[in-house]
Amino acid sequence: MNDAPLFRSKAGMGFLLVAGLLLVLGLTQSASQPTPTEGPEGSSFATSAAGTAALVDLLVANDYEVVRERRPLEERPPPAEDVLVIVNGSSLSAADELAVFDYVSTGGRLVAIGSTRLDGLAASPPGPRGMSTETSSGVLPVSGYDSVSRVESRRVWPDAGSLVPVVGNAEGTAVGIEYVGEGVVIAIADDTVISNQLLSVGDHALLALLAVGEPDGAVRFVEYIHGFTQPTGLTALPTRWKQALIILAVAGIVWLAARGHRFAPAERTSRGLAPPRSAYVDALAFTLLGSKDPDAAGSLDTAVRTELARRGADPGSPESMIQTAVQGGIDEDLAKTAFGPGAGRHEAQARAKVLSRLVNKEQL
Repeated sequence: MNDAPLFRSKAGMGFLLVAGLLLVLGLTQSASQPTPTEGPEGSSFATSAAGTAALVDLLVANDYEVVRERRPLEERPPPAEDVLVIVNGSSLSAADELAVFDYVSTGGRLVAIGSTRLDGLAASPPGPRGMSTETSSGVLPVSGYDSVSRVESRRVWPDAGSLVPVVGNAEGTAVGIEYVGEGVVIAIADDTVISNQLLSVGDHALLALLAVGEPDGAVRFVEYIHGFTQPTGLTALPTRWKQALIILAVAGIVWLAARGHRFAPAERTSRGLAPPRSAYVDALAFTLLGSKDPDAAGSLDTAVRTELARRGADPGSPESMIQTAVQGGIDEDLAKTAFGPGAGRHEAQARAKVLSRLVNKEQL
């Protein structure tokens, strides 16, 4: 079992490095929520011709607080002091439509634009929209009853239902009003009137400001219906937090790399020396034995007897040579073979082993 701390083992280091890199990658990818330049018609994020990002800029330039709502309205109903803007909200769920009704009836102000349904809000919802080729004009009875004289609405309601027509032409109603409980609904038939492409045409910018009015709170654009949901996980963190976490993650990876073991072999701490003398003796002894020179074995015999004589043996007495070799740690059978009566190659090999082992033991 490896008892090394996690950051000191190769497996632990690998795991932590991979985890750190994944964290950095995740934070980098979520460092900024992408703002689309092309998107669904009516989205306040989209800067394309059919988007409404220019309307947001107009409101901000006139000191309005703008909020882009990415959660379903049933999860977080807007406060009554805020203005709710829904552009092409035909995909609202029944629960959200109920939340909108509760919001308006308790004093809220809804600006419903384009294909946003008014079922459940208007006593008699307007009929299908028709095409219009005429310029609309009229009076929007809010914020001082300011009038608009040129609205290029391409769609109007030929039958406005219970809506009170305030802007329109001979072909139908372009803008209508419905009072619901303590609140009000401002309905605009054509979403292109407040689009990026046509907001600067005629009195369209004035119409948008009059429709929003002068709220005590923020102007909330419902964006989840256009596919922009509430950020979660790493994407929900503020940008500065993400930047700080990226820096900490990189610093942690550097620290782990500095503290962990090297993956390559460790550098030597001392200079490599030549092989020990015993290895040289081994090599020399067996080289002599392999030689065809008849005097080579004699040199080996002289060397081993000299070594034993240095240890107190009598070179002329085989018994003394055997006894001294055994006292030096040599196996008795090997010693008897080396210094026995035989004089062949087998006995010479035995003497080579004795000499090698004596020298080895001395060095150890």
